Amino acid sequence: MLADSKTGTDMVKALKEAREAAAASPVQGLRDWFDGATFRKLVELNYFPSNTCAALSISTDGFQAWKQKGLEGWPIIATLLNVHPSSRVQVMSQLILGITPGPGQPAELNSSLHPVAEELNDLAAGVSGVTVAGFSEPQILRVLVVQFAGDMPAGEKLLNAIGGNGEYPGGFRIYAGDRLKHRY
Repeated sequence: MLADSKTGTDMVKALKEAREAAAASPVQGLRDWFDGATFRKLVELNYFPSNTCAALSISTDGFQAWKQKGLEGWPIIATLLNVHPSSRVQVMSQLILGITPGPGQPAELNSSLHPVAEELNDLAAGVSGVTVAGFSEPQILRVLVVQFAGDMPAGEKLLNAIGGNGEYPGGFRIYAGDRLKHRY
């Protein structure tokens, strides 16, 4: 994508503008993830040292291929965030990194995510010799995962959540209420 004269140029320009805006304070309204505190902190810590870096969002969700057979798969998808928001949902901005085997939900995602994580670590360290539109010499590409997303079952699988049977099941938030017999 970076080698394409239109897409690559737009990606480099978008990250350049985002890095410049992150250096400025305060935020002038929120329009995209580039305006968020996470991106600003990553820029401050030099995780995006050049305009040829890329940011990914990793997501997973289950689908049933044949409901009556109980066959289910969980694709692991990477979405490129360096493109315009309307382009992120297009096929060109998404890459299927893997699909868990069925017949039902995966018992755990670690075995499917481990090989993907190894490759993402290599990309985060940097890959040299990448052709980028608008640059006469090959560049170093760094790709960082800045977000994991999914619905509740997928999120629980990604976090290895085991449920909330404790005294504070709401993530350490204290809820106020009146006790009425066995419940609040």
